[in-house]
Amino acid sequence: MSVLINLCTNSVSNNLGEWEKLLERLGGSFKGIEESVWENIRFSKEIPHVGNAYTYELFLRLFGVINNYDNSLDVDWYINGSDSHFYVNKTEISNEDDFFSVVEELGKVA
Repeated sequence: MSVLINLCTNSVSNNLGEWEKLLERLGGSFKGIEESVWENIRFSKEIPHVGNAYTYELFLRLFGVINNYDNSLDVDWYINGSDSHFYVNKTEISNEDDFFSVVEELGKVA
């Protein structure tokens, strides 16, 4: 694991690893994520919260794969260190089971 990713694990949601698993399960990629995080923080005038920047990049990727999975799903999120949340159709998603429960409730194929 890189130094940047190690910095990301400080003061982030306990769900971060579960969201990463969901991204993988839905066919998303982590390729270039460190470079994207670095590009977003390197010119910050204030000391950036690397964990927030990583979580943001992860949520963008999750949004993309969920939109490809089913673009009728409403995806939203809130990022603030360990108090970060990811929602699909107004249901908080903490892990893969939460996501697929929402999908099943809508009668979508999981």
